Amino acid sequence: MPIASSLMFSFVAVITAIGAHLADYSSTHLFNPAWTGHAKYHAGHTMALSGLLGAFTLFFAWRPGGDVLTNLLAAAGFASIYWISQSVAILYPNTLFFDPEFDLPKNYIMGLPAQLVFQIVFLSITLIAFLWGLREIR
Repeated sequence: MPIASSLMFSFVAVITAIGAHLADYSSTHLFNPAWTGHAKYHAGHTMALSGLLGAFTLFFAWRPGGDVLTNLLAAAGFASIYWISQSVAILYPNTLFFDPEFDLPKNYIMGLPAQLVFQIVFLSITLIAFLWGLREIR
């Protein structure tokens, strides 16, 4: 796998693992008194999942052995799972990008919810890393 692909996958992996903790280990999520214990359980699940996906992405992005195409597919798959699942989460009934008390202009980038912008950016980086790696393999 080209070093550029490995570096891009690594960037997405680290942001995924750390970013989820920065967003969810906060007063808007885990320490929000309005949230139920079960809602906080799901925040914990999201944080744990982001860490595991980041770790697996890093493993396959830098794996010295194995089939190069398999490593590339695995790195791209693990790097994208969190962002794809976050992208479709808004489609479930009664979901919002922000709880009403946190729906503030500062949480939007160019008029779009920040989460949506992050999804577009990190899925795009993952796609570029994948295509770059695929081009190198072929």
